[in-house]
Amino acid sequence: MFRRKEVEEAIKIPARRIQFYSDSGLLRLKEANPGRGRERQYSPQNVLELLVIKELGKHKIELSEIQRIMTKLSGEIDKILRDPSGYFIYIYGNGDVTYGSERQRNSVTVDMRNHSSVTIINFNNLAIEGLEALGRITKERQ
Repeated sequence: MFRRKEVEEAIKIPARRIQFYSDSGLLRLKEANPGRGRERQYSPQNVLELLVIKELGKHKIELSEIQRIMTKLSGEIDKILRDPSGYFIYIYGNGDVTYGSERQRNSVTVDMRNHSSVTIINFNNLAIEGLEALGRITKERQ
């Protein structure tokens, strides 16, 4: 488990924003309210969730939509963390957002007939970033 300050420094998300995401339910903390005077602890899954939230925010996805995506992904985060290859989020020009797995394929096919553009977020890249961040935290502890 990691302290908020460690996570903040490792993935470059301000501590107040991390707390806001925790308080608003975007993160699934094991101990959501540790009690007065005790610091919240963040798991490797939380680090990946924070990176997904950060990436979605870069694409101007509204908080309510991020909440919907994170709710849909909540059962998948552990699997994605173990093997992120093949998981993608699709952000369409009209604001639609979906996610899916393309595990059996070497490419991603997107039906563009009803969309002017699409942004594809690859979980593998986010997982690598998360693992590197966790490695930095662990190294700093030594």
